[in-house]
Amino acid sequence: MNLLTVLPSTKYGGGATGGWEDLYDLGIDKVVADLYFTLPFDLGVIEARQKLIEQENSIQGEVEEYGKVFVGEPYEVDSEASRMLGLKTDYLALIEEARVGLEG
Repeated sequence: MNLLTVLPSTKYGGGATGGWEDLYDLGIDKVVADLYFTLPFDLGVIEARQKLIEQENSIQGEVEEYGKVFVGEPYEVDSEASRMLGLKTDYLALIEEARVGLEG
């Protein structure tokens, strides 16, 4: 999801004319997968010194020390971080599906 910051903030940064909401309406996971294949990325970094443990159905939570930094090819970094944190990241499935289609 960090790829979203490469989009022009003047167009997608929010405001009265849509912005990020337009991207979510398109399906944010599809947008992120498209960015992966459209823009040349060669390094991904996720600094995960801490993680937020959310209470169910709440925006509140507690911070837990995690002490990790993930560095490498963007898809691999996101995949490893998602696996280690137990996160479901739909855009990674879309990228993998597209990769298989391109190789086949």
